[in-house]
Amino acid sequence: MSGGSGSGPSPAANLVSSFNCCQPRQTSLQKKLAEQQENDAPKRTSTGNCSWCFETCKHIEERDLDIWMCIACLGPSKKCSVVGCPGFARVEVTRQGSMPCASCAGEWGALTEKRRVYFQQSSNASGSQFEMNRESPQRREMESAGLIRPFLLLVSMPAPTRAVLTVQLGWSSVLDDAFGDSHTEAAAILCKKRYGLVHRCRSGLSKWNPLGKLPNWYDVLFFLAKTMFVPSYMTWEEEFQFERMDSTMSISDCSK
Repeated sequence: MSGGSGSGPSPAANLVSSFNCCQPRQTSLQKKLAEQQENDAPKRTSTGNCSWCFETCKHIEERDLDIWMCIACLGPSKKCSVVGCPGFARVEVTRQGSMPCASCAGEWGALTEKRRVYFQQSSNASGSQFEMNRESPQRREMESAGLIRPFLLLVSMPAPTRAVLTVQLGWSSVLDDAFGDSHTEAAAILCKKRYGLVHRCRSGLSKWNPLGKLPNWYDVLFFLAKTMFVPSYMTWEEEFQFERMDSTMSISDCSK
């Protein structure tokens, strides 16, 4: 009847275990520890053609989503549906199920060459200056919409940067017929239906009104600031010390 080290749990241990008070917490901690160990484990990688940015590069597997992420553009991808192909297909809302990669779909050769030539031609500073100063229907449209500042900023960016931005917004500009025109690309990043920055900042019923007025750049920044920095239990005036400009003042300021 002695409580020696080789005779099993002590009476005190048996008493504590009989309450079962610590078991739920212990189980929860064990589950969290297992999840943390899984997250810390090295992720699988695979090199193949990316159907978003049209680069041959490494992809990292996101286990829980059965998705691979391109390290060059962060485009979500899945393994090509063609058996034995190491390429990756785009994961898009409009593309359901297994899909072939750009190589197997016959898109790779011509588009990668077009992309290479365009990126090479647009890499010099004098070309960027020319693009920022030239006139175009897209430029006039952005001026009248109060979006000339972000438009010119996008036009001044290197072409590869704009291409990656479109992937982050949900489409690949390399596939667009107008790929290679900086003004068209910049206008699409801002105003492309469903995907552009301006369309993403529409709220309420204006999202569904095809004739509704698009936000200007001030409206976009206001939407961003309110979404990111104003808690749901506070108003704009409680968080910031200035009032929101009306549409007449904001469009005048954004058109300068």
